[in-house]
Amino acid sequence: LVGGGADPQKRNDCCDGGADDGEVRVPASVRTADGEFRILLRKTAKQSTLGVDVDMSSGTKMLVTGLVPGMIQDWNNGRKNDQVCIGDEIVEVNGIRGDCNRMTDRVVDDKELQITIRPRRGVTDANQHRV
Repeated sequence: LVGGGADPQKRNDCCDGGADDGEVRVPASVRTADGEFRILLRKTAKQSTLGVDVDMSSGTKMLVTGLVPGMIQDWNNGRKNDQVCIGDEIVEVNGIRGDCNRMTDRVVDDKELQITIRPRRGVTDANQHRV
């Protein structure tokens, strides 16, 4: 599970997802104190792309500008809360924060991705939706 152990900030129970040949248990997301949430994605032979268009002009975070088929869309399917939406920011990948180039390297090179998402301003998990 993301974050390990029994964490009171877990938002969802594990749910079934279809990221591989058979049914797979998808870990729950974990909310942080500042409203960000962490998701865990694993590349497979069938799915190895994140599936987001991002604006990295800030140099410190990736602004999600589009969603296409990929691991993020697989994550979003069947979730009511903690979906990744256009306007959200990817602020950390596998412990790397504040450097888009290094975060991109992690997305390309690592098989397992722990990604921290900062929801777009003014949106709570109750009214987030997949775009």
